[in-house]
Amino acid sequence: MLDTFLWLPVTTLDRLDYRVADIQAVCADGVAALTTQQGDATRLLFDDNSYQVVTMLEVLEHFPAAEQALAEVCRVAQRFVLLSMLSKPDNNLEHIHLFSAATLKPLLRAAAATRVTFDYVPDHIIAIAKVGPA
Repeated sequence: MLDTFLWLPVTTLDRLDYRVADIQAVCADGVAALTTQQGDATRLLFDDNSYQVVTMLEVLEHFPAAEQALAEVCRVAQRFVLLSMLSKPDNNLEHIHLFSAATLKPLLRAAAATRVTFDYVPDHIIAIAKVGPA
């Protein structure tokens, strides 16, 4: 994404220090639009409406408190939240949730999404949630 949209500022967040260090190495290698920090998506330290779009790509299925993480990303997003996740069971023990459109839509609505659309790619579900004013 950063190769295509060089002007697009991107902030990443990860709870694991070695992943943050990997992203910091990319930043140091000249990707000026990229910043990163260590943190927890269930307790974001960003102000309300801090970002136009917030993405959680292949992440939500790992959170014990998935509802809390969704509430937080919807809180900091001004316009949209984009999610992707596995749509079928697998053998990864770190995947503690398996979401479908039917289970994810009410969670997003409870987290302040005003409109939710879904699409699918092989073995994955994509959700786009409009947040903020309808």
